[in-house]
Amino acid sequence: MKTQGYFTFEGSLDGIIEIVGTDAVQFTQLLARAPQGRCFLSGTLVNQTPQEFRLKIMTEGFETVIYKVPEFGGITFKKHPMSEIRAAVNGTIRLQGVGFIVDEETASDRNLLLTAETIEVLSEIGRNKTYTIYDHTDISTATTTTCATPDTGKTIRLYKLTASAQGAARSVLQWTDSDGTTSPTTLGTLNYGAEGTFVYDFGDNGLHCPNGVGGLLRLVSNNTAVIDVDIVSRDD
Repeated sequence: MKTQGYFTFEGSLDGIIEIVGTDAVQFTQLLARAPQGRCFLSGTLVNQTPQEFRLKIMTEGFETVIYKVPEFGGITFKKHPMSEIRAAVNGTIRLQGVGFIVDEETASDRNLLLTAETIEVLSEIGRNKTYTIYDHTDISTATTTTCATPDTGKTIRLYKLTASAQGAARSVLQWTDSDGTTSPTTLGTLNYGAEGTFVYDFGDNGLHCPNGVGGLLRLVSNNTAVIDVDIVSRDD
């Protein structure tokens, strides 16, 4: 057999590429292609986003196979034959891939490689539990205020939110699309009879914005009591 070398995504930084798709069943995104028509791949693809996607593996002389890779999941190969690997997604994913490729040169090479072949879908290998974004917002009027905005192409994952009012107040926390109005989803309603504090703690895994990439966390207030909102989060 002949060693071809290491596999990673062409033109990627740190082995990571971003894919934006609009269809979860149309495999228009080419991830890899064997230079000699077919090769044998050992390695891992890691999904670093809260967005599932489908992976299609095509191989000369073998049936095409499709796997669903879960959010923050991955797929690992050992001596797996492939000619092309394609992805289909309705959303945005970031994939990190690294592997090693060999080519068969004889029939015995092929038989040896196939007897050692495995493929496995993995879960919870791409989730980072470090929260590094700290947002503080002061609200003193009856208004709607954006309290958390993700970086371009990313999704907010909320770890902890503290809302403290200096007097009687009623406010609503809601998720929206990036325009601040479309597809509102209520996270919670805060009612203060007087000065007080509410704390939302979503644990180590956090809570993702259901509006997906670009979604905002907003607070709708109907009073003039000062409300301080402190958020600990990360962008995925």
